[in-house]
Amino acid sequence: MKQKKPTRKKTSVKGRAWQPSPQLVRMAELLVNPDDRRTKGEKLIEAGLTERTFYRWWADERYINYVNNMLDKCTNAELPTVWKALVRKCTLGDTAAIKLYFELKRMTPEFKHRVAMDQERMELDKKKMELQAAYDAAVLDLRERELKLKEF
Repeated sequence: MKQKKPTRKKTSVKGRAWQPSPQLVRMAELLVNPDDRRTKGEKLIEAGLTERTFYRWWADERYINYVNNMLDKCTNAELPTVWKALVRKCTLGDTAAIKLYFELKRMTPEFKHRVAMDQERMELDKKKMELQAAYDAAVLDLRERELKLKEF
C-alpha cells in the first residue's frame, strides 16, 4: 500500500492578515519617533531596507495605515502631557495659550457670538428674500391692474 504524502492546507492571501516585515516595522518605529532627527536615508540603513523597497511599501496604503496607526498611538499617549503643559502656560497668564485652550474646548465666547450672529444674518437674509418676493409680486399685480384699467 502506498503512503500518501501529507498535503498542506492552502491559505488564501485574502484570509491572512497583512503584516509588514520586521525591517518595515523598525522603519515605521523610526519614522514616528519625534526624538530621532536623522535623515530618512540614515533610518533606512538602520532598518536594513533599500530605498526601492521602502518607497514601494510607502506607496502601499496598508503600510501607510500601519505607520499612521503607530503615530496615533504615540501621539495619543502624549496627550496628557500636552494638556498639562498647555494648562501650565495658561496659569502663567500666557494669553495665546488661554485662547488656544478655549478654542480647543470650544468655549470661545467670540465663537459662540459669531455663530449666533451668523444664524441671525441667515434669518434676516431669508426674511429679506421673502419680502422681496412679496414686493415683486405686488408690483407685478399693480402693473397688471394698471394695464386692465387702461384697456377700459
